[in-house]
Amino acid sequence: MAMAVRKIDEEPTILIGGDPEFFVHHNGTVVSSRGMLGGSKNEPRKLEHGSVQEDNIMLELNLTPAGNLKQFNANVHDLLNEVRSHLSGVQVALLVASPEIIMTHDLMARQEAQEFGCEPDYNAWTGKRNKTPKLERDEWRYAGGHIHASVDRILTKSQQRNIVKWYDISVGLYCTINDPAAKRAAVYGTAGRFRHTRYSENCTGVEYRVPSNFWVGSHHADNIFLLSQWAMKKGLKNDFHDDTVGIEGIELMVQEAINNRDKELARFLYGRVMAIHAIGQ
Repeated sequence: MAMAVRKIDEEPTILIGGDPEFFVHHNGTVVSSRGMLGGSKNEPRKLEHGSVQEDNIMLELNLTPAGNLKQFNANVHDLLNEVRSHLSGVQVALLVASPEIIMTHDLMARQEAQEFGCEPDYNAWTGKRNKTPKLERDEWRYAGGHIHASVDRILTKSQQRNIVKWYDISVGLYCTINDPAAKRAAVYGTAGRFRHTRYSENCTGVEYRVPSNFWVGSHHADNIFLLSQWAMKKGLKNDFHDDTVGIEGIELMVQEAINNRDKELARFLYGRVMAIHAIGQ
């Protein structure tokens, strides 16, 4: 039997997932997730609709990637409900739509509250590794809503950086306008923040780390998915510069909008991008 040969111009298969983090609470008080559901960075606990792991004092949910909006929303909904069901057995609940909290003294004193991921992330605009935030003495903790986007081909690091720039002018600007987590944005939500990802031998992508968890389980999830798909498609086909975006000086302006939490500038740029590229029309 002859083997099928992939055409060079064949449309890639793009999948969108995520690894949102959540605080958990008992009777309205945030508590540590340690020992509740199990799972770790190296060995997440597999569930029917995804997986889960204990991360710092939070729970991190690993969404099954989806190729369309209906499946994406179903994956988010099903995994949230599955985790809630498990947590009901230990009489705690997920604190949804709360991307930043101040820890109590007792919670801050727990060992896991001082454990942070050691894997570096990068700035797509400079190509340099981001400095690791020093939060050991900080009473604030932040819940991310990172987006994982993959494609069934091998991307170079240059291509991954290019994709993230398209993410910034879509998802990043959307988050600047709608994400309430101002303190987290200054620490973990700066422009172009991402990780290079490889999911299998022939599947690579990016982890876009700008968003908090504000979108998970809300009406914002639709836009996050659709904008993510658009950014991946544009980044795979077009180098990012003024001419391809259609806005002079866009590189500096998008970084200024995101890094300074300039909602007025973000709304202006986002509106221009939506109109020029007919997104959502």
